[in-house]
Amino acid sequence: VAVARFLVDVAEDDGDHSNELWVVALGTNDVNQYSSPDQLAAAVNEVLGAVPEESPLVWVDTYFESEPEAAGLVNSIVRDRIERRGNAVIAPWSLFAPADGVMTADGIHPTESGNDVFAFVVADTVQAFLDR
Repeated sequence: VAVARFLVDVAEDDGDHSNELWVVALGTNDVNQYSSPDQLAAAVNEVLGAVPEESPLVWVDTYFESEPEAAGLVNSIVRDRIERRGNAVIAPWSLFAPADGVMTADGIHPTESGNDVFAFVVADTVQAFLDR
């Protein structure tokens, strides 16, 4: 996980960001990329550190068909960090991704109709989060 410079700039900005809802959809490229869960957690913490604390956050979980245990580890670490942070929720992409026709043959990328499912998962989670 590499944090883009503009994210760091926002995190260092002293302005009020409480009216900005952030959506993060990262993690698939992190499956099996770190030598330990601690290194993975540090990468997740780096991303979370770039999101202003007062901003609500929706993090889309990860799905990787051929690496369910490794994707589960990413999701577990993200879920733990999101719970600690507060004012945040997980969008459950991993619950919808395995459905027929949602993923391409590589088991990583969504099909055209899968893109619609992904958008629904994100939009539905955001709406439910805002309605709470």
